[in-house]
Amino acid sequence: MVAISWDDSYSVHVESIDAQHKKIMSLLNDLHRISITDAGDQQLEAALTSLLEYTRAHFHYEESFLEKFHFPFVKSHQEKHAGFFTAIERIKKELLNGRGKNNKKLINYMVTWLKYHIVSEDKQYVCFMLEHGIK
Repeated sequence: MVAISWDDSYSVHVESIDAQHKKIMSLLNDLHRISITDAGDQQLEAALTSLLEYTRAHFHYEESFLEKFHFPFVKSHQEKHAGFFTAIERIKKELLNGRGKNNKKLINYMVTWLKYHIVSEDKQYVCFMLEHGIK
């Protein structure tokens, strides 16, 4: 069972970023699989930490291109990324403190956010990136 699957509607036509989005989806699916098994809190926390670390690195990578080429909406994009981590940290604390044993809240938030962010936010920079020769 997967929480999210890649399809071409998610492509931003920048190979490195598409590959990173696919990896984020894979890590999110790993987290989902762990969350629906009898895995312990340590496994859940490790999967979540891996996902968040990779996502943070991806955001930095993406933002570096946007900054380098002076994308006009870079600050807004950075704020969206920061908001994601603020929400995830809050949900993570709930989970790890036992107040949020229902992992579905975390998974659903991340899947919904990722889908929306790619198709609504990341798609805004596609033409910009391609115009600057980033593929």
